[in-house]
Amino acid sequence: GTTGSGGDNGLGLAYRLAPWGQNWIFSPLYSFLGGANGQNPLPEIIGPKRALYGAADGGIQSCGSSGNQYCGVVYRLGLTIACSTALCSWTENVIYRFTGDPDGWSPNGNLVFDEAGNLYGTTVSGGANGYGTVFELTPSNGGWTEKVIYSFTGGSDGATPTTLLVGHDGNLYGTAANNFFQLAPTGGGWTLQVLDNLGYLASPLSDLVQDSSGNLYAIGTITWYGYLGSPIPTGIIVKVSYSDWGLTTIAIAEDIYYVD
Repeated sequence: GTTGSGGDNGLGLAYRLAPWGQNWIFSPLYSFLGGANGQNPLPEIIGPKRALYGAADGGIQSCGSSGNQYCGVVYRLGLTIACSTALCSWTENVIYRFTGDPDGWSPNGNLVFDEAGNLYGTTVSGGANGYGTVFELTPSNGGWTEKVIYSFTGGSDGATPTTLLVGHDGNLYGTAANNFFQLAPTGGGWTLQVLDNLGYLASPLSDLVQDSSGNLYAIGTITWYGYLGSPIPTGIIVKVSYSDWGLTTIAIAEDIYYVD
């Protein structure tokens, strides 16, 4: 896992928890260095050769309205040599540094691999329209080649995508500004279809989960107005059915103000 701060440099840490009898052993794997090497990492996934892949702040400092924000990076963490103890050192390799418009910037949410070893993720900013992107990283000649496969327009397709899932059918599924969407490869490109709209009351928070029937599930929040009209965000679990892509609410938390 990762922490968004802390570590040797206060810029984030990758760690491992390993079972030991009835307890767990905590092992720090890598402390992020900041700047071009990335900082404040997002959650990681395990990729080929048991390496860890994730996105983080940092990289090129040329994004944002003032041009002084970091654009973000995608990184790989792996062991330098074969090792079986908890004291092995891990090294970081930044596999891509975002460059800003029309490229995406400010990666957010999870990364996902497809069966061919391509890596996909989202950025909440940048792209052709400035409303965020879905990007693809393809292994190429010992490195990685990045391509924006969809730029959000801020209209009916949504904006600021936050999570992705590779479905059982090989299509990409995700959430963007209250929308559930599908991205399907078509004719050398990708076509986006909005599956359902959550409306202004709810927004997805969690990674998507898909069951064996193809239905999608996510945790989000819905705002109630309680005593004296004060807003109260409450946890909600929603399901998007594969048969008709219809949205249903399957659970609403009681007496819980926030669910993540």
